[in-house]
Amino acid sequence: MYATNYGGTSRFSLYRVGQDGVGNRDLQISGRMPSWSPDGSKIAYAASEDGGFFDIYTASTDGSDRRRLTETIENEFALVWSPDGSKIAYAVQASDGIRVINAEGSNATRVLVLSNVSVGAPTRSPDGRQIAFNSTLHRGDRATDPFGQYGIYKMSADG
Repeated sequence: MYATNYGGTSRFSLYRVGQDGVGNRDLQISGRMPSWSPDGSKIAYAASEDGGFFDIYTASTDGSDRRRLTETIENEFALVWSPDGSKIAYAVQASDGIRVINAEGSNATRVLVLSNVSVGAPTRSPDGRQIAFNSTLHRGDRATDPFGQYGIYKMSADG
């Protein structure tokens, strides 16, 4: 599973490739950052279907049964499933944090909020009890310190 913008357009599409590396198939889903569910039956991805902010969606691996899980005024991205497939963790750009939502779309919970940092790329420990993520601490204003100090951190999955 991957996302690309064939043809140089701004629209990214999700594609599925067979295990042998052949059979490139356009799922007819506009999205980015796909993530397989642990049982391989679903994908979660970030998309901006109305041209606004990126929200979290799920779909079956053939592109059917699309479902929007979030609808906010923040960009949500870089998602990862819990090992049992019941939850999805994702980064939130505007509030610089990480949220966890039930895989069917209920109970979005903020588990991390930091000020003056950029948070991204959450990943779960094999047992699902911790989330590791990268973060950039900005000393002062982001405009005067756009790169900041980069690090990798871990936290409890429930905050």
